[in-house]
Order: sequence, then C-alpha cells, then structure tokens
Amino acid sequence: MRLLIIRHGDPNYELDCLTELGKKQAEALSNRLAKLHFDEIYVSPIHRAQETAEPTVKKLGIEPVTLEFLSEGVAWKHYAREFKEGKPCWLFLEKELITYINSPEVVSLGNKWYDAPKLKQYDFETGDKYFKNEIRSFMEKQGYKWDEKTNTYLEVTPNDKRILMFAHEGNSKAFLSALLNLPYPFVSTHFEFGHTCIHRIIIKPISESDKHCVPRLYGMSVGEHLYSEDIPMYFDYMV
Repeated sequence: MRLLIIRHGDPNYELDCLTELGKKQAEALSNRLAKLHFDEIYVSPIHRAQETAEPTVKKLGIEPVTLEFLSEGVAWKHYAREFKEGKPCWLFLEKELITYINSPEVVSLGNKWYDAPKLKQYDFETGDKYFKNEIRSFMEKQGYKWDEKTNTYLEVTPNDKRILMFAHEGNSKAFLSALLNLPYPFVSTHFEFGHTCIHRIIIKPISESDKHCVPRLYGMSVGEHLYSEDIPMYFDYMV
C-alpha cells in the first residue's frame, strides 16, 4: 500500500480558506496527481484542506471520505497547551520546551516521552493513545493489523492501494508519529510539512515469507509540482 499525506495550500487561517497562492499550489498539485492512479481519497473536515483537495478530486473522479482524526482541531486539542500565560501553543513550537523535548532525559523515555517530569502535567498521553488507536484502526480496515509483540503491522489482506490524505501540519505530525511508531517530540520537531507538499509512505511485507510490515517514509515534503510550474514553495517564503 502507498500512502500520500498532503498539507493544505497556503491558507488564510482567519477565513479558513486558501489564499490566491494556495489556490495555485492546489492546482499545481492536482496536475501532478492526476497523472497517477489512486484508489481512495481522505480529507480533513476543515475547509482549507477540502479546498486543497478539490482540484485533485475533480480530476481523479474519486469521491473523498471525510475523517475526523485528520482535523487540525483534533491535534490541537491533544498537543497544544497554554504553557505560560497567554495564548495556547503547539508543543513543538514552545521555545522553552523545544530543547527539553529533544534532551537525553526525554529521548531516553522513547514512546513514554509524555511521562517526562516537565510534560506529565499536560496529559499528552491521552493524545498519543488517541492517534495510535485511530491510525491503527484505519490501517486494520486497510488490511494491516498492528502487532504489539513486534511493533510492526501484519499484512492480513494484501493490497496495492494508493491512498491520498489531505490534512494539516499539526495533525500530520501526530499522524506520522502514530503510523511510524516514533515519539511525537522527535517527529514534530524534525519533520516539516510545506504547503501542498507530499509525504510518501510505503507499507509492504518484509518478504514473501514474513508478512510483517514496517512503514517506510520514502519522500518527505516533496514539492516538485510547485517548482515545475514556478510557484513559490513553503521553504522559499516561510522558513
């Protein structure tokens, strides 16, 4: 199975829609994706993600399915907190904690990172469990059952599906953390999602005799569709 996770185009967050640049990015993305074969499309319920998906949906002629766990609001609920007086902030953007969540103290806890002394009070464990449950349930419906003994997926029903997902940055970081079984602090601070850029993941058995699968990331923030049409990419104007 091949899974492509895509962040929405350049947004107007206040109006929850795409800017003119975002619309150009979404169109360029659709021109690229329309040349490929896909079986299913899933999209966040939030408008800026749906607007990004729209050109691709029309060209591919596939009815998208809305998934609640792809919503930015769900990830925000679980991974944003008011760490100090003022507005709530994503954990991966809280400057006073970025060094800490990458420190040996937190790294040594692995997937129990949320038990770190400076983090335990925020109950990130609930979010971690939520996303793992949702992603593993989704994967099982696709034919891949999570195996607790090996920390891998077991292929129950072989398939060669190609799946598109249109989501958000904060949500995609949580999604990848759960899917790849990597600690959220590591994924959220090391992986970036550009506007309409693609993360490609392949899921297939280790061998013909061993049906365990380790999801592999084989393309991160791929944005050639933007460069090929001379459209600014996130890393050119935001980073």
